[in-house]
Amino acid sequence: MSTVFSALGDAYLLIANGDGDPQQAFRDVATQVRNAVSGG
Repeated sequence: MSTVFSALGDAYLLIANGDGDPQQAFRDVATQVRNAVSGG
C-alpha cells in the first residue's frame, strides 16, 4: 500500500503546485500501481 499512497501523494502535490496535468498525473499513478502489483 505504501506504493499507492506514495504515488497518490506525489500526484496531489504536483496538482496542488500547478506543475502537472491532473489527468496525466493520475494516469501515471495508475501505471505505477499496476507495475508495483505485477512485480515490476
